[in-house]
Amino acid sequence: MGSTNLPIVAVENAVGVIRETLSQYTACADPSESAARRERVRLAEAQGKELLQEPRRLQTTFRSST
Repeated sequence: MGSTNLPIVAVENAVGVIRETLSQYTACADPSESAARRERVRLAEAQGKELLQEPRRLQTTFRSST
């Protein structure tokens, strides 16, 4: 497989989209549901499913996996 060099701007844009999506997901009108959604996001992050890492770390990960 060839080398993957993702432009940092593309990674930063993707991270921004993910953050906005999670913000919309957790910002529902029902306070109980909103709290439950925030907790689900927190738990997913704690379990290593964090997608919102600093963009340069993501780029490094993609490069080293190829």
